Amino acid sequence: MKPGPMTFAAIAILTGMLGAVSPSFGEDEIQVTIAQRRFVPARITVRTGTTVRWINSERRMGHSVRFSGPGGFQSGIILPGQNWTHTFDKPGIYTYSCAPHPDMRGMVEVTE
Repeated sequence: MKPGPMTFAAIAILTGMLGAVSPSFGEDEIQVTIAQRRFVPARITVRTGTTVRWINSERRMGHSVRFSGPGGFQSGIILPGQNWTHTFDKPGIYTYSCAPHPDMRGMVEVTE
């Protein structure tokens, strides 16, 4: 079943209420959805060695995941229905945005 607009609205509301999301310890992967020109959830906390998968759930718009700062890296364009992963091996705070839509921002906090 394909999620509809109400599903994305519910996700956005819940994310706003919950703030940063932390996966359970022992999870090796967490997903961030790209929907309605937002990263959902926008802030996550993970342990070192965790892979984050960004999934573009938009219908017509391509996005990217671009990390700034020293040693910055980026995904390239993620088309609708596609995804991109990155494994975080070092603790720290990693801020990111979408290159075509710089007002879209997110953060990954990596703990040991």
